[in-house]
Amino acid sequence: MLQFKEILMQILLRKDQIGIPILKTRLLKIAYLVEVEYFRSFRERISETEWVYYKYGPYVYGYDDVLKENEFFIRMDGIDDDYAVIELKDPYQSCSIKSPEKLIIDRIVKKYGSIGLNQLLDLVYFNTEPMTYVTNVRDVLDFSIILPKQEYSDTSKVIPRDKLSKVRLYVAGRRNHVRQI
Repeated sequence: MLQFKEILMQILLRKDQIGIPILKTRLLKIAYLVEVEYFRSFRERISETEWVYYKYGPYVYGYDDVLKENEFFIRMDGIDDDYAVIELKDPYQSCSIKSPEKLIIDRIVKKYGSIGLNQLLDLVYFNTEPMTYVTNVRDVLDFSIILPKQEYSDTSKVIPRDKLSKVRLYVAGRRNHVRQI
């Protein structure tokens, strides 16, 4: 099992595959997708990280503290630290991980690492089972409800199309409300 910090480092070691700066928000959402995909494939968690529903999506309490550790460099790109660029202080360091974990991280980074941030957020918020079924802010996300790989074929089946536009409008309204606070 990997530590949360190791997952973040593995994603950052693949930054060349992404081709764009890895912002704090993008890094967290990619790490979440790694957790989802690993559980979908192996029916077990890749880490013991506790993910919660916070603000609009999945979050890890202590994320900011992990990023302050020696391995990471935070480059502020404005006032809002959600848009800070996260890098490794030593981008050539090696971290040995098992093959299944490596393959999942490679796949997620390659597939989702460079998509637009809004598209990534839509995927995470509306098309992953733990986020779809959580009800209250600060609730712990339940990965056990993730469909097994052989049963999962189309992300549009997670939220019915007739409800998707309403959910998107609601989240957009919540984003604006939180930004004003």
